[in-house]
Amino acid sequence: MIFPLGMAAVVLITGNHYVLDIAGSAVLLIVSIAVVSAWDHLAERRRARN
Repeated sequence: MIFPLGMAAVVLITGNHYVLDIAGSAVLLIVSIAVVSAWDHLAERRRARN
């Protein structure tokens, strides 16, 4: 969790990128966490059936 916050700080401090880059990265992070959670949930259901 520290890495994304650090990257956001660097992007804003250096001014090399736009704020929308941070918003897009946040969306990507949330989607990635949701996919991993769903994958884990499906794997757990498969283990419970066996």
